Amino acid sequence: MGFRYLTNVPLEQALREYLDVLVSNGMMPRDEVVPVPGSAGRVTAGPVYARICAPYYNASAMDGIALDARLTFGASETTPVTLVEGQYWKVNTGDPIPGGCDAVVMIEDVIDGGVNSECRMQNAEFGDVVPMRTKGGRLRRVS
Repeated sequence: MGFRYLTNVPLEQALREYLDVLVSNGMMPRDEVVPVPGSAGRVTAGPVYARICAPYYNASAMDGIALDARLTFGASETTPVTLVEGQYWKVNTGDPIPGGCDAVVMIEDVIDGGVNSECRMQNAEFGDVVPMRTKGGRLRRVS
């Protein structure tokens, strides 16, 4: 047999030819059930559904203060918003979000003044006030 030059083929054609060779040699993909510890590095054959939501509560995505995001409108580095005790609650990553709160301000954007705290970040509309992780934000139960 003489020398053959390599040629480029369209991706779709190459993929089709490659899969045809695999199938003709008995290497068809197949489903199998494996225990979770043995599934590392593998790919699921289909969707995997959670039996419970995780987290099962609205959780803080970071350390900071939980509050009603509307309290921060207009806040910036040069015009901080002063919050009084009762308008915010200190939270750590993963903590449940107190009722009435819909956002968490990163602790780096807060100047703690004892009873009062200053919020120094831009308007929440621009994304500096981070929404909380909602219930089931990591895994959502499917009925």
